[in-house]
Amino acid sequence: MFSYIEESRCVWLNSSSLESEKEFELVGILLGLAIYNGIILDVHFPLVIYKKLQGGKVGLQDLMNIQPSLAKSLQELLEFEGDVEDTFCYTFQVMFMN
Repeated sequence: MFSYIEESRCVWLNSSSLESEKEFELVGILLGLAIYNGIILDVHFPLVIYKKLQGGKVGLQDLMNIQPSLAKSLQELLEFEGDVEDTFCYTFQVMFMN
């Protein structure tokens, strides 16, 4: 369900997880019960998860807290003064295979 990101030393949602939404909901309920009862768990989620739970908007700075190297690369592409597609052959396509 979760994967550990070494770069930021936090736990993130696993995009290739086979668990259903109900199982994620169950884990959320268990974590909520632990917090409510004052039980300290050794699970380090990035602040962006709490931000999304409160309905906040996320941006590039939130990605910086999770994957700094990826966020820095994207920021450099945003600041690039030329044509990104022609120069770097990037077309901003995402492919995902299970």
